[in-house]
Amino acid sequence: MTEEPDRGLEPERDDAEGGSGESTEAPTGTAATTDLPFPGYVATAFYRFHQTTFPRRWCLTMITWPYPFHICFYILENWLIHT
Repeated sequence: MTEEPDRGLEPERDDAEGGSGESTEAPTGTAATTDLPFPGYVATAFYRFHQTTFPRRWCLTMITWPYPFHICFYILENWLIHT
């Protein structure tokens, strides 16, 4: 007994409708997701905070910044030099 490979969430297409089975149209919603400043995160949190509102933008900037400890080391270094 042979099993078919798992297709995931792809919808099945009829060859008469899809032709070669590949679509040349962009999926819906991609234009809205490419305009997001942080595309890896959801567009709206708690039905209120969009990625462009100031508290969420600040939080997303802080958690995605690759060098969060540079400022701490800079402050500590300056404090040690001046004491």
